[in-house]
Amino acid sequence: MKPWLPGLVLVDIATQPRRITYRVVGTAVCEHRGFDPTGRPVQEGLYGNLRDEILENYRIAIDEKSIVFDYDATPSRSGYAREVGTLFLPLSSDDQTVDKILIYQDIEQILAMPGV
Repeated sequence: MKPWLPGLVLVDIATQPRRITYRVVGTAVCEHRGFDPTGRPVQEGLYGNLRDEILENYRIAIDEKSIVFDYDATPSRSGYAREVGTLFLPLSSDDQTVDKILIYQDIEQILAMPGV
């Protein structure tokens, strides 16, 4: 698991009202975003091209209790990496309600080009 830890994210799901909060955010994810969203609500810590699409991925994982894979070529704030794909894995403490989502973001490092 060690090679994948930097790309892992764990979010907590609270109901009524629904709140999705970053519990653990891997170092590669923080570097890609340019900040650490740990402890923030997902709506505040989102980083990506299509905010509504990203929130829809969370909704599908929670409401449909379904695994979600999404591809998004979002460049990092530094321009030296881009998100290749994100996998949402819904988790449940009671086998009924999704109360956590384990997320893996595959982030590709981009080498700087001389003179750019």
